Amino acid sequence: MFRLFNNTEANAWYPDYVDIQMIYNEAEKIKHTKGQDICIIFEEANYFELVIYNEWVASSFGRFIFAKDYYWTDEEEIKFSSFVKEECVAYNHRQVRKLYDRFSLEFPEWNLKFRTDKPLRMFEQIHHCMQIGSVKETLYKAGLDEFAANLEDIEDYNLIGSSPSEIFSGLSIRLLRAINCEGGTKLIDTEEKREKLLFIQNRYSWLFDKRWNESMCAYMNKLLCDNEEYENIVRKFRKHYKELKSFWIASQYYVYIGFFNIKECVEWKLGKKLSEEISEDKVTWIYDVLIKEREYWNSKLLESNEKRNKDNEFSDEKYGIAYPKNIEEFVIESIVQHNCLMFYLDNYVDNHTDIMFLRKAECKEEAYVTVEIYEGKIIQASLKYNEEPDREVMEWLEMYARKKGFEVELEVWE
Repeated sequence: MFRLFNNTEANAWYPDYVDIQMIYNEAEKIKHTKGQDICIIFEEANYFELVIYNEWVASSFGRFIFAKDYYWTDEEEIKFSSFVKEECVAYNHRQVRKLYDRFSLEFPEWNLKFRTDKPLRMFEQIHHCMQIGSVKETLYKAGLDEFAANLEDIEDYNLIGSSPSEIFSGLSIRLLRAINCEGGTKLIDTEEKREKLLFIQNRYSWLFDKRWNESMCAYMNKLLCDNEEYENIVRKFRKHYKELKSFWIASQYYVYIGFFNIKECVEWKLGKKLSEEISEDKVTWIYDVLIKEREYWNSKLLESNEKRNKDNEFSDEKYGIAYPKNIEEFVIESIVQHNCLMFYLDNYVDNHTDIMFLRKAECKEEAYVTVEIYEGKIIQASLKYNEEPDREVMEWLEMYARKKGFEVELEVWE
């Protein structure tokens, strides 16, 4: 976490006393919201200091000295780290930018980074680059700022490693730089995950040719946590690589992966072959009706069927026509026929209309014609893709209508 042999004994010198009134005066110059921490900088000839001050929260106060020959106590290290983690400070942008320009020019090997939304991150980097011998110094100077800043979240790394690869179980600097982001920290936060990445690195090094974004890291972390086989991890990652690469905010990933998970559930329920026939706009509906709310819809459908006249079901040596027996049959008909049957479910279970499935006698389990009967009239009869049935089917339907007392007034499926 910090330098292995931290110098906690008395420093050779101490900074000048800072009058509290000076802090008040400087704080008033920085625009801030009520209750917000304020970052105040005082520059001296051979050092600068940073004061965190909050006029409403007494415990939110800290004074930190930045100099190559000045060491912090462990308590100071921990307190400053907590400020960095919970960062929401107001600060003088011009003053911070001036320090960034100064140290970037004087110490290019530090790879110093300044983020306007996380200014304290830069000060942590300056501090650790000044103090030779820490793991964070090694990581910051290697350009791995995210791993350095989130080191407390990583387990069992090598405290005495002299390079990022030695620190993180042999992972190459190429891989580490590719995944150097907040989400990337989760990919290396346990020894088990690092071992898996090491195997993937040695077999599929090309995966790390380009920098990953947060979405790519989040998905890889999911695969690692799911204990997938290495080949499956790479196969699935490659399958979604293009989409993941295009995302720039986390919400896009969660919407995408949520939809993908729904598709996987539907495929598990219906089988791969049938799932391949499902159009994208039906996936969520099918998931809700067939999996998430299956018990509700099945109960509603069976209850509505009890109110229907079973004598309307009929079969002979050519065809048979019947109501859907359960919600699975209703959904599968919608998928196989590629029609808009899904929009009729509410009306069907509320008995506002009747839907019947016409089958060939020799293929009773195979969808053929979807029929709607409304107010005693057969108003729709369609094959797959809403195509019209042939003359033989229409003659059979007319015979069936006469037998059951229906009229035939066909409309075109929308």
